[in-house]
Amino acid sequence: MLITLSGEMLNMFPVDAQHHRAIIQYLREKNIEFIVITPKSERPLKVVLKDRHHNTPIEEINQVLVLKWFEDVKITNMD
Repeated sequence: MLITLSGEMLNMFPVDAQHHRAIIQYLREKNIEFIVITPKSERPLKVVLKDRHHNTPIEEINQVLVLKWFEDVKITNMD
């Protein structure tokens, strides 16, 4: 784990999500004020599809993504 000091703030960078959750649990138990930045492993993945015709049905894209790679998909048309 990397720990740095920034002014009056102590920054902690846990090595994985398990350590991240353990730190949060400890701080809550001790009633210590803290700010949490969601770890990358828990953030939603954003994907941009290029070279697709703008009339390609969103349902078709959704089916392919769910079938091959992802469990939960939200698609937004960027026209």
